[in-house]
Amino acid sequence: MRADGRILLHISGVESGTGLANSERLFVWRGDHWRDVDVTSWLEELQRRAPTSFSAIKGIFPDYVALKASTPLWLDSDDIDCPSGKRADLALAWRGDRIALDGMRLEMAGKCGNPLR
Repeated sequence: MRADGRILLHISGVESGTGLANSERLFVWRGDHWRDVDVTSWLEELQRRAPTSFSAIKGIFPDYVALKASTPLWLDSDDIDCPSGKRADLALAWRGDRIALDGMRLEMAGKCGNPLR
Protein backbone atom coordinates (compact mmCIF):
# COMPACT_ATOMS: atom_id res chain seq x y z
CA MET A 1 0.00 0.00 0.00
CA ARG A 2 1.02 3.63 -0.36
CA ALA A 3 0.66 6.15 2.43
CA ASP A 4 2.09 9.59 3.07
CA GLY A 5 4.68 9.21 0.31
CA ARG A 6 5.77 5.80 1.57
CA ILE A 7 5.49 2.32 0.10
CA LEU A 8 4.32 -0.11 2.78
CA LEU A 9 4.07 -3.86 3.07
CA HIS A 10 1.47 -4.89 5.64
CA ILE A 11 1.27 -8.50 6.85
CA SER A 12 -1.80 -8.87 9.01
CA GLY A 13 -1.89 -11.30 11.89
CA VAL A 14 -4.13 -12.09 14.84
CA GLU A 15 -3.33 -14.29 17.82
CA SER A 16 -6.17 -16.66 18.56
CA GLY A 17 -8.00 -16.84 21.85
CA THR A 18 -9.88 -14.33 23.97
CA GLY A 19 -7.07 -11.80 23.69
CA LEU A 20 -7.65 -11.04 19.98
CA ALA A 21 -4.11 -9.69 19.98
CA ASN A 22 -2.81 -7.91 16.90
CA SER A 23 0.39 -9.60 15.73
CA GLU A 24 0.73 -7.81 12.39
CA ARG A 25 3.98 -6.68 10.78
CA LEU A 26 4.57 -3.51 8.80
CA PHE A 27 7.53 -2.74 6.55
CA VAL A 28 8.48 0.44 4.70
CA TRP A 29 10.55 0.51 1.49
CA ARG A 30 13.72 2.57 2.00
CA GLY A 31 16.20 2.86 -0.85
CA ASP A 32 16.74 -0.71 -1.91
CA HIS A 33 15.27 -2.81 0.92
CA TRP A 34 12.35 -3.26 3.31
CA ARG A 35 12.73 -1.84 6.83
CA ASP A 36 10.75 -3.13 9.78
CA VAL A 37 8.37 -0.51 11.21
CA ASP A 38 7.85 -0.35 14.97
CA VAL A 39 4.06 -0.67 15.30
CA THR A 40 3.90 -1.41 19.03
CA SER A 41 5.75 1.25 21.04
CA TRP A 42 2.89 3.73 20.58
CA LEU A 43 0.75 1.41 22.72
CA GLU A 44 2.88 2.31 25.76
CA GLU A 45 2.12 6.00 25.13
CA LEU A 46 -1.58 5.13 24.90
CA GLN A 47 -1.40 3.47 28.33
CA ARG A 48 0.33 6.54 29.80
CA ARG A 49 -2.22 8.93 28.32
CA ALA A 50 -5.34 6.90 29.16
CA PRO A 51 -7.35 8.15 32.15
CA THR A 52 -6.59 6.57 35.52
CA SER A 53 -8.20 3.12 35.93
CA PHE A 54 -8.66 2.72 32.13
CA SER A 55 -6.67 0.44 29.81
CA ALA A 56 -6.60 -0.54 26.17
CA ILE A 57 -6.30 -4.29 26.39
CA LYS A 58 -6.77 -5.96 23.03
CA GLY A 59 -7.78 -5.83 19.41
CA ILE A 60 -6.39 -2.53 18.14
CA PHE A 61 -5.94 -2.73 14.37
CA PRO A 62 -4.71 0.63 13.03
CA ASP A 63 -5.43 2.00 9.58
CA TYR A 64 -1.90 2.82 8.41
CA VAL A 65 -3.06 4.74 5.34
CA ALA A 66 -5.40 7.05 7.27
CA LEU A 67 -3.10 6.94 10.34
CA LYS A 68 -5.89 6.34 12.82
CA ALA A 69 -7.27 3.68 15.13
CA SER A 70 -10.09 3.25 17.62
CA THR A 71 -10.41 1.07 20.69
CA PRO A 72 -12.64 0.57 23.70
CA LEU A 73 -11.08 1.30 27.08
CA TRP A 74 -11.52 -1.18 29.89
CA LEU A 75 -12.00 -0.20 33.52
CA ASP A 76 -9.80 -2.13 35.93
CA SER A 77 -12.90 -4.00 37.19
CA ASP A 78 -14.18 -5.06 33.70
CA ASP A 79 -14.27 -8.61 32.39
CA ILE A 80 -11.96 -9.14 29.41
CA ASP A 81 -14.88 -9.78 27.04
CA CYS A 82 -16.95 -6.65 27.82
CA PRO A 83 -15.33 -3.27 28.46
CA SER A 84 -17.59 -0.74 30.18
CA GLY A 85 -15.35 2.28 29.80
CA LYS A 86 -15.06 4.91 27.11
CA ARG A 87 -13.75 4.65 23.54
CA ALA A 88 -10.53 6.23 22.37
CA ASP A 89 -10.23 7.57 18.83
CA LEU A 90 -6.52 7.71 18.07
CA ALA A 91 -4.50 9.82 15.66
CA LEU A 92 -1.22 8.23 14.62
CA ALA A 93 1.87 9.70 12.95
CA TRP A 94 5.18 8.60 11.45
CA ARG A 95 8.29 9.24 13.57
CA GLY A 96 11.18 7.87 11.54
CA ASP A 97 10.50 4.17 11.06
CA ARG A 98 7.94 3.86 13.80
CA ILE A 99 4.27 4.65 14.30
CA ALA A 100 3.62 7.12 17.13
CA LEU A 101 0.52 8.24 19.00
CA ASP A 102 -0.18 11.79 17.83
CA GLY A 103 -3.51 12.44 19.57
CA MET A 104 -6.36 10.85 21.46
CA ARG A 105 -10.02 11.81 21.76
CA LEU A 106 -12.18 10.08 24.36
CA GLU A 107 -15.89 9.54 23.84
CA MET A 108 -18.72 7.72 25.53
CA ALA A 109 -19.14 4.08 24.51
CA GLY A 110 -22.13 1.81 24.11
CA LYS A 111 -22.57 -1.71 25.43
CA CYS A 112 -19.24 -3.57 25.69
CA GLY A 113 -17.31 -0.58 24.36
CA ASN A 114 -19.07 -0.37 20.99
CA PRO A 115 -19.29 3.01 19.26
CA LEU A 116 -22.51 4.94 19.89
CA ARG A 117 -22.66 6.26 16.32
